Amino acid sequence: MLQDLRGQAQSGQTGPIEAKVAEADARDAEATLSGRRAELKQAVIAFGVLTGREPPVVFKESDPSRASLRNHPRIALRGKAVEKAEADQNLVWATDRDRPELGAFASNARDTSAEPNVTSLGVRLKIPFAYDAINQPKRAAAAAEVVAAKEELALAQREVAGDAAQARAKLNGARQQLVALEARRTGLAEVVQLTQQAQRAGQVMFNDLIRARLQLFEADLARATARVAAERARSDLNQALGLEP
Repeated sequence: MLQDLRGQAQSGQTGPIEAKVAEADARDAEATLSGRRAELKQAVIAFGVLTGREPPVVFKESDPSRASLRNHPRIALRGKAVEKAEADQNLVWATDRDRPELGAFASNARDTSAEPNVTSLGVRLKIPFAYDAINQPKRAAAAAEVVAAKEELALAQREVAGDAAQARAKLNGARQQLVALEARRTGLAEVVQLTQQAQRAGQVMFNDLIRARLQLFEADLARATARVAAERARSDLNQALGLEP
């Protein structure tokens, strides 16, 4: 467009002021693109620092439709904690008494009137009995551990489900916004094409074409930003579902 405008200015179809304005707008667009490239380079460096590797040329997010909250690492961990607590409870009920103890002893008695030095050897056997006063507190503590583990599992399930629902709602909103901005960009592209044809035919002022071009540039920027937001929302959903770290 800038080259066309310069040619029109040299041929006298447009004024030098309009050509200068268009050139200034082009420089402004180049400055904006340079800023975005700098941000992209910073993101690449940050990715290398965090992961120790180069970013992939093509990155594809996991499909959230195959995810199951049952396989979420946090829920799976709480589920294992419940299994352990239940196993401990079963062990407490199975072992209602302490283990028998078998020991040997030896004693050496000295300075006795009968014999000056007597050595005695013996075996000691201890067989504990089951008492409710001992077993009931152990069983109650084991049952409390099971209840606490199940409550933590239920809490983890609610929190994970809530995080996933929020991430899914955010993704749906980002996709809807992207669709709207895609339609807006398509419409503005048609406006620019028609305005450019009309300007070449002398039917509209060049300022109208500049205004349409600026609107199209802003639409392109908004669409690109919306695409990044949609991909980020999809990544957040996969993270909430436990598919990505």
